[in-house]
Amino acid sequence: MPSKRKLVCSGDSKSLWNSTLSPGWTEEESGILHLAIMKFGLGRWKDIIDSGCLPGKTPSQLNIQSQRLLGQQSTGEFMGIQLDTKEVWNENHKKVDVMRKNGCIINTGNNPTREERLKKIAENRAKWGLPKAKIDSIILPNLNEQARAQKQNRLNLLREHLTKLSELLKEKLEGNDENETATEEEKEEEVKEEKADDNEEEEEEEVEEEKEEEEEEIVERPQKRTKVVNYDEKKTEAKNERGSHVIRIRAIQGEGPVRRFKVSC
Repeated sequence: MPSKRKLVCSGDSKSLWNSTLSPGWTEEESGILHLAIMKFGLGRWKDIIDSGCLPGKTPSQLNIQSQRLLGQQSTGEFMGIQLDTKEVWNENHKKVDVMRKNGCIINTGNNPTREERLKKIAENRAKWGLPKAKIDSIILPNLNEQARAQKQNRLNLLREHLTKLSELLKEKLEGNDENETATEEEKEEEVKEEKADDNEEEEEEEVEEEKEEEEEEIVERPQKRTKVVNYDEKKTEAKNERGSHVIRIRAIQGEGPVRRFKVSC
């Protein structure tokens, strides 16, 4: 039974074989990686990541982009060397009789042995290695700090915006409270006015009722008095008393008083 073949995926750029560009890199980030290789050396991906100059990048991404900066697929012969990738790219660009993919030289021969690779690294260090003074003069931007500063600025702007919104909301609520208070006062005044109007109407009604009662009484009293004047029956009595006659007339109808008339003889 044939054994299964084990496939091994290296960190080499697969985009060299499918003619696609390395994704996720801006021109600024590519320039920072160029400086980081000069500062720390090619393959020192942990040091580059820890420096904070390229936040979010992985070692595999750094390795793939460094292949494009060098202009060749194999990076083992430059491992650990602090070099200018542009100089290497210019020399590779001038080479002829080599196979390229998207402008990068690809491997065509057998893989070098460990001794051959170490020898090549020593030769490239002597050829491409940068002097210490130039290495020390390189200053890398800390994008982590910049990202934190930008994030802090955004948070500050957000806080200011929220503060303004809170103040506006507070003013609006206070205005609503004042309007509600004013509305309540207006309602109370309206209720008072309605009560006052009701009281006035009641008083007017009472006055009108009193007037009507007085008018009725006034109308009834004359009628009773007019009835007293009408006499259906009367009795007269005349007596002599000290030279005068007293005539008494009693009204049979009604309750009128007895009237006295003095008649001289």
